[in-house]
Amino acid sequence: MLNQVAQQIFEKTSFPMLVLDEHSKILHANSAANSMLEKDNLFQVGSSIDDYLSDSHPLIEQEVVIESLGMRQYWQGHRRLSDSPDFSYDLQLILLSDKESESKSYLLQITDNSSMTQINEQLERLSLVESVTELPNRHVLMNRLGWKMAEIRGQKNIFALIYIDLDDFKQINDIYGHSLGNKVIKRCASRLTDILDEPEALCSMGSDEFVVMVAMNSLDKKTAFIKANQIADDMRRVLQSPMVIEQKEYFIRASVGFTLFPEGLKQAEDIFREAETAMYHAKNSGGNRVCGFEPEMLKNLKEFKSLESALRVAISKQELQIYLQPQVDLDGNWASAEALLRWNHSEQGMISPAVFIPIAEKTDLIIEIGSWVIEQVCEMIQTTQLAGKPLPISVNVSSRQFSNDHFSTFVIDMLQTYHIDNQLLTLEITESVLLNEGEEALPAMLNLSKEYGVKFSLDDFGTGYSSLSYLQHLPIHELKIDQSFIRDMQTDMKDAALVELIINIAKKLNLIVVAEGVETEQQSQLLNDQDCSLMQGYLFEKPLPADIILDSWLA
Repeated sequence: MLNQVAQQIFEKTSFPMLVLDEHSKILHANSAANSMLEKDNLFQVGSSIDDYLSDSHPLIEQEVVIESLGMRQYWQGHRRLSDSPDFSYDLQLILLSDKESESKSYLLQITDNSSMTQINEQLERLSLVESVTELPNRHVLMNRLGWKMAEIRGQKNIFALIYIDLDDFKQINDIYGHSLGNKVIKRCASRLTDILDEPEALCSMGSDEFVVMVAMNSLDKKTAFIKANQIADDMRRVLQSPMVIEQKEYFIRASVGFTLFPEGLKQAEDIFREAETAMYHAKNSGGNRVCGFEPEMLKNLKEFKSLESALRVAISKQELQIYLQPQVDLDGNWASAEALLRWNHSEQGMISPAVFIPIAEKTDLIIEIGSWVIEQVCEMIQTTQLAGKPLPISVNVSSRQFSNDHFSTFVIDMLQTYHIDNQLLTLEITESVLLNEGEEALPAMLNLSKEYGVKFSLDDFGTGYSSLSYLQHLPIHELKIDQSFIRDMQTDMKDAALVELIINIAKKLNLIVVAEGVETEQQSQLLNDQDCSLMQGYLFEKPLPADIILDSWLA
């Protein structure tokens, strides 16, 4: 059957090969073929190859095999071995010609493609799960949602789709790195699955977002809404508990939105968008809260996205402008100024900071905008300094800016680039920034204050979580009294007492105190009587374009 040379090749090749007769009996099997099987289950000469295949139909008697051998004297296909039912093998069956014999024989070559099968299976699995959490991904969720919509169409069963997004998670990645961030995400996923009746229902949208579909087991929409809100809030709360990773505590907040379905002739994408919209509404309302979907939210979200897009264009078109508002001393003389941002839209005119600043703060735009403002202010200070009449200017700094790893380095770079007296720059931060950053704010503040002389002002003092510990431990140079206290200090004894208290605290701690929103002579006189360091408001000057204020200052 095989000549001597062919026999040697047959035996020594690393490819598993067998010779079969026309009845599928094994005539020869090389060592490579036998190494595929378990020790005690070799290819036995005289036995049928069909005994080793998991297919119930005899190989050579199958119609497709007979047809291929007849036409091409060759057949190729896939079969599983009974020893390895989990893996598919490539089989190649070649008709051997033998002029001395009328009987037919075949060479069977077996190619182990199990590794490729495993790779394909792994790729298929990866296409269905999110890599960090190994939870089902968006593709799986949308399929499930589509199936569920089709299944319950016309029924009265109510389901909820709940969308969870971690607040400010990007800061964790930026500050501590993606490796730690991934550990936080995994811990969040574990906490969420632990409280679900059907843990396998939780899906990951990638990064810091999770979505789950939950049966409400209620036919009443109002009852279902209340239940969905409770489940969503339970998920928010379980994430809020302190999380210890690598011996450090992390506090996670989440914005959660949900919607109920079915309602009307909606598609899976519509339901998903409603839950996502409700989540964004929760986030844009301050975060760390739950919101159920309401139709008007779609309109609000579209307006938000439209303004965000317009703001990005405004940055590129240089539509943002810096205004300055003077701060006066007890004699009514200009002593310093605060930089304020304005947006002069090419079509809509001036857009209020109350509209676009929150949008910038909810995106990374605030970092780009804030950096631009600081650089512009440093250039303004340089101009006044070179003119021999230096003007101290304060700049508002957002929480996102302050928590950015590169913030301190950027400020120092600007100071050195424009060669200004560092003490002429004051960075205004709110109590909420200190609340969010806590002790982690201290190194950056100490570095800028002690090493470089930059001053820090605590803005809107008294409106938030006022704590004297801030004034004791942090390098605060100045307190700003919120205009809400100034406005009513003539008629509200409590506001008057608070203003007096803040001024006295500032005096005791040797701090500058600035009263904001001074609009009447009576307010000015009361503040003068209490030796308030500086005053700011429309009584003295409204915010004006920076070049106008600078020209007046240098005149």
